[in-house]
Amino acid sequence: MKAKSTSLSVILSLALLSIVLVTLSQATTIIVNPDENIQHAIDRAQPGNVIEVLSGIYEECLTVDTPNLTLRGISSGDDLPILLAISDRSAITINANETTVECFEIRGAYSCELSVAGVMVNSNDNIIVNNSIYDNIEPYGFSTLNGFGVFLRGGNNTIICNSIRNNTVGMVVLSDNNVITKNVIIDNYNSLSRDAIGVILSGSKNVMEDNVMDNNNVEDEGADNIIIVRV
Repeated sequence: MKAKSTSLSVILSLALLSIVLVTLSQATTIIVNPDENIQHAIDRAQPGNVIEVLSGIYEECLTVDTPNLTLRGISSGDDLPILLAISDRSAITINANETTVECFEIRGAYSCELSVAGVMVNSNDNIIVNNSIYDNIEPYGFSTLNGFGVFLRGGNNTIICNSIRNNTVGMVVLSDNNVITKNVIIDNYNSLSRDAIGVILSGSKNVMEDNVMDNNNVEDEGADNIIIVRV
């Protein structure tokens, strides 16, 4: 009888644990609809939360200051959500560590004076995955190197399986220990300024492998479309 009672207690405990885990999982996911603001969701999120953004066009620039957040685009019957930058700012600025950005279309970041990017990373241990980052380009030809796809200032980041195209510069890496793999980095070229680059690579111990790179308007820097800057 005692064994049966113990067994029943274990079953009830496991069932209660399952309910708690499901509740916690539901509580840590924030849904953003097309008529809502992504930044508002970021501002109220806690570390560990997942923010799921449904299909639509979101005309805003995001700043992530809370660590360990996941921003995830969800195709809700249409294309992936589009983040369209405004106001001479980067589309996404990541200041907090351990941020994941996945499954967005990110475009429209440019400035005639400031260094802005589709994704500006100022922190460490972040993951940028499965995004389409394009048309971050200064359209008037006034600034020859502005309008970046991805700009890495922080280290130990992973940039994987992104399409990075039609930016003035596909990617800038000014930090150490980043992994850049399985990306398509093509057609980064400003026809007005005629100064465009696939990747500007600095720092040390950065890994670049299995990327597709082509037509990035680097005439004398080799077939990989990369300019390596020693500092």
